[in-house]
Amino acid sequence: MIGERQARVAALPQNLKREVYIDKNANLMDVRTNKASERYELVLHPETLGQPESPLREYLPADIPDPMNLVPGSIAHFTITIRNGTDSENAEMVDRWTRLVEPVSARAVNMLGARRPDAALEAIWYARQNLFLPSLAKWIADPALSQIPYLDGVAMRPDPAVVPVLLQAAPARTVRAFWQLNPVAIPSAIAKCIEWLTDEQGQVRAAAESLLVKWTGRSFDHDWEGYSDQRPTVEEGQKIQLRWQEWWEQNRSSFRP
Repeated sequence: MIGERQARVAALPQNLKREVYIDKNANLMDVRTNKASERYELVLHPETLGQPESPLREYLPADIPDPMNLVPGSIAHFTITIRNGTDSENAEMVDRWTRLVEPVSARAVNMLGARRPDAALEAIWYARQNLFLPSLAKWIADPALSQIPYLDGVAMRPDPAVVPVLLQAAPARTVRAFWQLNPVAIPSAIAKCIEWLTDEQGQVRAAAESLLVKWTGRSFDHDWEGYSDQRPTVEEGQKIQLRWQEWWEQNRSSFRP
């Protein structure tokens, strides 16, 4: 039992320490013979160390011995109950955490790499619960705050509701986060990626086309080698966009990523 030797040493009466000692195996040994003591026996129970009676005592199941008779090595049975917070408790929690970290958000942007943002800020961005989504939507809509590289954390949430939240950032930022999109949210992002095939930014068009191929296993008129951050061109995008729109209309209801 962890701590058994320390407990025995602490429980050994001072007036007996000239006669006996506790060895490394927690045995009570005779000082003169270095053998197990034949005169004394040490038995531990909660009251031995002057500890107050446990508040769990009354909840012990019937098959567990009375604590007064417990010996080292006995175990306790207990249950931990975790409940969901009420709406008011959740709202208070979100308010306290966002008020704590919002100054950190601005400071992190202003110092860009000079220090790590507070760990609480990262926890909010990567939390799987949606309680913080309204706050994140506000941060993402801010061109400065949305530069903090945590959009991936929002994309990983298993909820299609993250897609409209991510779309409040600039397309180049959002399409990058889409690479981490949770599978349950992918169907909600396909129409936007099809739209981005004609975006004015080459990197947005290229990433959108690559994501569509990755998610669906299909490819239309991809007649260039490898990956290029300028392909498809706007003209090529207009051409393949029609093919993707037609495919999506036919497969939207049955599509599973």
